Amino acid sequence: MRTLVLGLVALITINATALTKHSKHIAQLQKTFGKINKDKPIVYLDRDTLGALFAQSVDETHHVSAIQNFVMEKSGVYIDAPDADTLMKLFKFNYISASLVKNKNNEKVCVIIPSNPNFNQEQSNIRLLGWYTDVEIEGMTKEPLYNAPEFINKKIVDPLSREVMELMSDLHETFHCLDNNYLPKAMKHEVDFHMIHKSETFAEVGALLYLSKMGYKDIMEKRAQLREVGSTFSNKYISINPLNPGPWGAIYSLQRPIRSIASHLENEFIVSWDLSKIIEFANAITEIESLNTHEFYAMESYFSDPELLSNYIEEYTHPNYDFEYLKNRFLIVKQTVESYNESLANSYDLLLEDILPSDAPTIQNEMTFDVNSDCPDLNYNVDLDNFDQTVDELRNIHYLKNSSDKGFDDLLLKNLYRCYVLNTTSSNLD
Repeated sequence: MRTLVLGLVALITINATALTKHSKHIAQLQKTFGKINKDKPIVYLDRDTLGALFAQSVDETHHVSAIQNFVMEKSGVYIDAPDADTLMKLFKFNYISASLVKNKNNEKVCVIIPSNPNFNQEQSNIRLLGWYTDVEIEGMTKEPLYNAPEFINKKIVDPLSREVMELMSDLHETFHCLDNNYLPKAMKHEVDFHMIHKSETFAEVGALLYLSKMGYKDIMEKRAQLREVGSTFSNKYISINPLNPGPWGAIYSLQRPIRSIASHLENEFIVSWDLSKIIEFANAITEIESLNTHEFYAMESYFSDPELLSNYIEEYTHPNYDFEYLKNRFLIVKQTVESYNESLANSYDLLLEDILPSDAPTIQNEMTFDVNSDCPDLNYNVDLDNFDQTVDELRNIHYLKNSSDKGFDDLLLKNLYRCYVLNTTSSNLD
């Protein structure tokens, strides 16, 4: 017990001063976007700050309290324990998301679970393809989606940088919080999947516009390919959101709006835009380029039952069919499906290339961490006064190696503290 107390005192002292690159990134997002809307502040849950707090106790009521206190400190809004508990579970599940939380006093706060700082470039890109997700593949046991026939012995050609993928994830969720149009409507009508598609379009376009303002270039096409291929085969093999099943292949059909951004910006000087202009432009592109009701029906039906949809198309577009409204509707549906199949084939060929089985990525998806076997090897003593620097160094090694053979939990600050700060007591905090 004496060792445990000393360990916790050291941890608390370090946590007060430690600032990893991830924490600095989150602090900058908080400063930039946190108070844009006074009636709906935004809070980014710092994975490292909270991870250090979580390491101090296995009692999840303490973790819930830590999230409540963190949100209160950043926004002035006290969130109720059940909402904080939901956020904690999403946080631990590595579920990157934005959640609008309303407390008993009707105060609102938008809480973002940001990108995982332990993702390297390869992991960041293949996450968007769903390769980590365990699925039932015909003739096989349950295993990662990477082993599906469409992906086995493939790799991504010229993946986007880790920095871009991290920013895209965090900005995408930020624009969900800044969405005062589509997301509120989608939340009022939970089965309005078309409105959810529009909210995803707005968030994606807003994030890409903001990255363009920051000076990032030549990222649109690769992002479109990742979205198109990822949403298609995630929909085929899994439900992207198992907590809320829906036509996610159609919802995340974002390739057209993404590809349209460059043409819409052709005569614009986006570097000079403020955030309100970006939001206005993202709304406009969403209205013009997102799937309309006929197109969304086409994609939703095609992913659900392509054979049935094909029969409908054949029947309702027949020259002798005389109900003009349905004929026109299914002509649009037919054109949408044909255009999608052509676009998907092109994206698939450009995004992925064949590799030797020996060069295939090792997909490590275990969400467990054994402090007795999984601690990174260090050939030097850990400087507890500069532990944040040690964390960044370990992550940089992981980034440079750029392999997917390391589980997401290996470099979580919570587990690194258990390895090197709590040391002899860590086995008691599993």
